[in-house]
Amino acid sequence: MNWIEALKKWNSGRPKWMMPKKGTPEHAEVMAMVTPKKSDHNEIIAKLRESMHKKEEKKAEKLRLKEEEKKMETPRKVKIYNPADDFDHLDKVMESMRKKKEEKGKKDAKHEEALKKLSAKDEKANEKMAREQEKAEKLRLKEEKKRAREYEKAEM
Repeated sequence: MNWIEALKKWNSGRPKWMMPKKGTPEHAEVMAMVTPKKSDHNEIIAKLRESMHKKEEKKAEKLRLKEEEKKMETPRKVKIYNPADDFDHLDKVMESMRKKKEEKGKKDAKHEEALKKLSAKDEKANEKMAREQEKAEKLRLKEEKKRAREYEKAEM
């Protein structure tokens, strides 16, 4: 129980709400409600220990029962070796490996196709950028020539 709950409980029988000062007997009464007595604490610990022991005993009993059930089971039948089974298994394994290679080949082809498309787009973008740079360079040269002519006219 926290302080507020204990205070509410302590004030429940009083005609007027009070907040006891620290160090007064009333404050000690409220604090006694907040902190349990040592005897209560020891009882709680004893109950917890008892419940833990019961849980451990239940677990041990379940394990013992499982072991007994395993002992009671009939032994497994021994499978007679058949060499044909190995070949059937190998055929299945080889077939699954073949399928995986085919799937991987398809995926690789898709990736290569996508890379070709991307590289084509990159080439186009690079060409476009080069043309734009050339245009910008031409404009810059025109501007320089224009400024040079204006400068020559100003000097004359």
